Amino acid sequence: MSTTIELDQELQDIIERLINMGRYSNADEVVEAALSLLQQYEQEREKLMQELQKGSDSDTSDRSL
Repeated sequence: MSTTIELDQELQDIIERLINMGRYSNADEVVEAALSLLQQYEQEREKLMQELQKGSDSDTSDRSL
């Protein structure tokens, strides 16, 4: 599957810098790494939100006693 995206110059510069540093071979690798980190972040955020909700629900039930 191939997808084309347009990035502003700042993001293009970041990708180019990472490739030039030798950390990644190409833009695809940079984007894959970035999306993997985003996915991890979103999963962790969802877990935290669920924990906050549990805590909020617990506080609400404690108040009704």
